Amino acid sequence: MAETDTLLDTAFRAYNQNQFETAEEIVRNVLTIAPTNGDALYLLGLIAYRSNALEPAEKLLYEAVKLYPDMSQYALALAGVLQKAGRLDEALSFYEKYKQNPLVLSQIGYIYLQKGQNDFAKRAFDEALKEDETCLNAKIGQGLLARQEGRNEE
Repeated sequence: MAETDTLLDTAFRAYNQNQFETAEEIVRNVLTIAPTNGDALYLLGLIAYRSNALEPAEKLLYEAVKLYPDMSQYALALAGVLQKAGRLDEALSFYEKYKQNPLVLSQIGYIYLQKGQNDFAKRAFDEALKEDETCLNAKIGQGLLARQEGRNEE
């Protein structure tokens, strides 16, 4: 197991340095050793997402979530992929589990904006700011909502 941990650390470092090909190669090697490694599935899903390959990203992240349902970062990454793919209700179902997080509440607000449900969007942005009054995503969301409703002076 220590070998896969070391490889994954290297892969995450490569990913964070925008060396996606290197990260992908390492992660694929990890998956040959440990095909159900959640971090490897997650990172490969992130790499696919960065390449705008939403279908493979979704498949990999669903697998990671299925294997490790308590790993919030897997579920939240999957929600982001679903949101980008326009599958808003599915994305909401994952975000709803983590509503105590102001960034998640902001994403919920953005989904409601996309759906034209401004009252729900406002509530989500307000809740995010109650959790963290400095949450920039929620403040931007409130600004978008105000502009959408013709309240440009706000």
